[in-house]
Amino acid sequence: MVDFPELHVVPGSRRGVIPDEMSFAFAQALERVEPLLASILETKDRERAESLDQSLIRDLQRAFRDFYRKRPSYTMIPTEKKTEGEGDVARPGETAIAEPAEEDGAPGESGADTAELFPPGPLAAVSISPTRVVVETGSEKVVRADARDESGRRIEQGVDFAWEIWGPVGSLRDEPGRIVLAASDSPGEGILSVHARERATGNEASAAAPVVIVEILPSSASEGIPEPELVDAPGASWRSRLHEGRWQVNSGHPDYRASSARPAMKLRYLALLFAKEIVLRSSQDPRLEDPLEQVVEVAAYADRKLSERPPGRRPRRPKPPG
Repeated sequence: MVDFPELHVVPGSRRGVIPDEMSFAFAQALERVEPLLASILETKDRERAESLDQSLIRDLQRAFRDFYRKRPSYTMIPTEKKTEGEGDVARPGETAIAEPAEEDGAPGESGADTAELFPPGPLAAVSISPTRVVVETGSEKVVRADARDESGRRIEQGVDFAWEIWGPVGSLRDEPGRIVLAASDSPGEGILSVHARERATGNEASAAAPVVIVEILPSSASEGIPEPELVDAPGASWRSRLHEGRWQVNSGHPDYRASSARPAMKLRYLALLFAKEIVLRSSQDPRLEDPLEQVVEVAAYADRKLSERPPGRRPRRPKPPG
């Protein structure tokens, strides 16, 4: 709801406004705010679809608590957290996006872009990296704005960025080429936005990203129960994997999406995936990977079917006459 008392109401019917300078200024202001609001709504929808609820993570950790102590024959899964200097790799609990394979001649994301014959065009869009900012209480997170032209080429110079943050999630610190989010001391949620303006053309673009401040529960290093890192890879066949010391779960897989709306089913699905990774890591036998994937597939299918409708009562047999 937008309140703008300077609008002049049409006399008589009072169902419209007079098209004057005030209404024109109001329309221009709404036009500027609309992309930001649309971006916030889009990121919120994506967050609901892809993010794991913290209570679900605690339930999963609780389910396997003391497992390694009571079953010492199994090998632990690493639970190392990201340390400073590792770059912008997503941390456990964050949502990562699987990068598509680069085509021949397309610039990569490693910084070694091929020299362009022509400079990039005018500013057309801006995005925030990471797309979902997850920070532990009392910690800091580096975020960046990425300005691009209509063809998707990055604009390195001549763009000014104005950052804002809403909600009890912390404060921003401006550093050369980046922004540092200093998280609050208590969990919370908010929105981080950036407004880009190109000095040469005057073109503007806005983007927003959800901010989640989490308090990671202290756990024993010997438990080996990491938080899953969600990777949106809908075209991949894998459901979960251990990649560079992180337990990754494919949030784009149909089995995950089928369980994402039901917390109890999602918890059982993640428990199956975690059990698969424990067995694979303990056995060190790559031949088990396909059979274990099939076990997860069959179990997830059965769980989904059983959850579609409650079990009905058996029909009573008719009593014999007399």
